[in-house]
Amino acid sequence: MLLGYKLRGVYILYSSDELTLGLLLVIAGASIFALNRIVDKCGLYTSLLGFLMPWFFVMTAMSFFMPCASYIVVWPLLFTLLPISAGLFKRHKSEDIGIPGILLFGFAAFPTILFTTGILQAFYAAFMFVLVGLHIAILLFAAAMLMPQIRLLTATSQKCAAATLILPGVIFLLAGIFWPGFSAEQPKFNSITYGLNADTNEAVYMSCDDAVDLWTRQFLGDEPQRLPITDFIPIAENEYLQASAPVLNLAPPTLEVLADSTTADRRTLHLRVDSPRKAEVIEIYALPGTQVLSAVVNDVPMKATDNQWRVSYSIYRGNGIDLLLELPANKTAQFRVADHQYYLENIMDFEPRPPQYIPKPNTVDYNRDPLKSEESIVAKTYDISLEPML
Repeated sequence: MLLGYKLRGVYILYSSDELTLGLLLVIAGASIFALNRIVDKCGLYTSLLGFLMPWFFVMTAMSFFMPCASYIVVWPLLFTLLPISAGLFKRHKSEDIGIPGILLFGFAAFPTILFTTGILQAFYAAFMFVLVGLHIAILLFAAAMLMPQIRLLTATSQKCAAATLILPGVIFLLAGIFWPGFSAEQPKFNSITYGLNADTNEAVYMSCDDAVDLWTRQFLGDEPQRLPITDFIPIAENEYLQASAPVLNLAPPTLEVLADSTTADRRTLHLRVDSPRKAEVIEIYALPGTQVLSAVVNDVPMKATDNQWRVSYSIYRGNGIDLLLELPANKTAQFRVADHQYYLENIMDFEPRPPQYIPKPNTVDYNRDPLKSEESIVAKTYDISLEPML
């Protein structure tokens, strides 16, 4: 799994069905052969009691920590102990279970098959190939529980039974490894962002992709530079693909000083920040050399921080952002304000994405990069001097 993510990243999930099914089939075939060999050496009942020990530990742990879910382990264990108890009572060997014993073992398998298949389906629906190790562990637990039934079905053809599962498993694995590539059903993520520096009146296209593709080439060209983007996002530490862009007529965010006073060792600033173009997100950064001791944003106090001070105001609805800041006295204040507006097609014309591409999701759980996609950023720096207000 780790190798798959290393080679293909999140797109390994496009082969999730084939890879998961292939691994489970290969593991099932190998476990059938291995468990049969253990039974040949130690006997059916002795081996089965050993196989059930992990179930006892899991049952005990779940009884303490997940009592409402412990039935998932208790019922399969209880049903499996019934034919074991009967066999031990009658001193059966694995060769002379008989028709009643076979029927009893078949009945005892029902809870294990029912709960195991349900759990595997639920985990796969939630985690897909991401937790394939957990799927394999559940399968091995079930195979150990069902060893008597598997033994009865495969005792005379162990290698053939194992090969019947392993060979199709290998085929599924190969199908997942040799994946055909991106398509409309399995698209590739890409990103492009427009940035306008209102201080220098220069604009760039930016992307958090690893490389240029067929669609982003129209913005970035064939050989874009990889440069910092601290003019737009001061906290961004990485370098990103960039290329020059046309300067659009986009109004920069505004910062208005409503009050500026100094008492003792504190300087108090009352500011109002707004986005004339009604951007959805406004971010305000205190640049190096500016120390914010305390802040109140729209009458809501912010927690103090030792790091570079900033505020990110999402889902902005207009009417300005009211800031009340305390700084050390006799210190200048310098802030960079950037507003982020979604939907690039609202401000520029470009060729639409081909079917095999879609915008990179900006969700917090996926795109943790400070540079997002499908948005325009306009940034402007404000230097608030120590001169008293008139």
